[in-house]
Amino acid sequence: MTTVKNESSLGTSVDRRRRGVSPYMWVWGGVVLIYLLTLFATPNAASLTSLTSMLPYVGILALAAFGQAIVVMQRGIDFSVVGAIIMNAMVVAFLTSAGWDTSLAIATTLVIGLAIGLVNGLVVVFLNLTPLVATLAANGLYLGIALLLGGGFPVAVAPDLQSFARGNIFGISTIFLLAVIFGALLMVTLNRTVVGRRFVAAGSNSTTASAAGIPVRTYTLSAYVGAGVCYSLAGMLLASYIGDARMTMGGDYLMASIAAVVIGGTPLTGGRGSILATLGGAVFMTMLTQFVLALGAPSSVQLLVQAIVLVAAVTLPNALALLRTRRRRAAVARG
Repeated sequence: MTTVKNESSLGTSVDRRRRGVSPYMWVWGGVVLIYLLTLFATPNAASLTSLTSMLPYVGILALAAFGQAIVVMQRGIDFSVVGAIIMNAMVVAFLTSAGWDTSLAIATTLVIGLAIGLVNGLVVVFLNLTPLVATLAANGLYLGIALLLGGGFPVAVAPDLQSFARGNIFGISTIFLLAVIFGALLMVTLNRTVVGRRFVAAGSNSTTASAAGIPVRTYTLSAYVGAGVCYSLAGMLLASYIGDARMTMGGDYLMASIAAVVIGGTPLTGGRGSILATLGGAVFMTMLTQFVLALGAPSSVQLLVQAIVLVAAVTLPNALALLRTRRRRAAVARG
């Protein structure tokens, strides 16, 4: 009975914090702002055709960012996202080029993605390595496996996978629609189920969650497993959309996935988070990249802009919170 009460009170406190603080809204204002800037500076890049062509990349980044988000919600961070995406892309390309049935190749790649997440989680949870060190080392391992599979050369993806990834439904990219559906399922799981509430509670305060009888290690492990599945989907879709798997693909997704999560209002301290706002962060980051490229800036400038946005997204909320605290203290002192 005590455990149930503790868990209930813990979930209630998390809900109150969610209702009291809404850090997820401004990302959509950022999306509108970057669109207006694009419309003013490069009108052609703001056309319906340009926005539609951007949707596949939004979907792929969103899937990677969903995986990053659930890891961050458990007070972690995943630096293996690039290696995981490239390795899964290489696996599905290698299997389909070897004559495997497409459905079997997809299922096998998803299982490998799950195994990748499981390895990351086991190292973090049971070997007590910091997530940064564990996932950075894992990233090198996955890149090495991808290099062995492809021999350093691009590997073509099956034509039916290419057709699916490049297709659309009512003019909307199938990749984007798949990401939206996957995100909706993830959002419902986190917000509307007991498992989801316990997941958020475990990330918010592991000590209190353990006292309430919540298996914190299990939920931390599940975050990395779920992230592995997300990266597997992102890798397969990216390779299918491009037409082949190559070692140079996926390099931009580390910084972009973290930025999408942070811009979406999920704090790096863990706990609360929003899958919908993370999708908004993916839209923002993709539109920002489109805007920079439309201006004719080189890739180095693109990375610089992404880095500036990431730093601003991390530091600005803390700076505003500190400013509000100082104002309250000053008001109390005057009163």
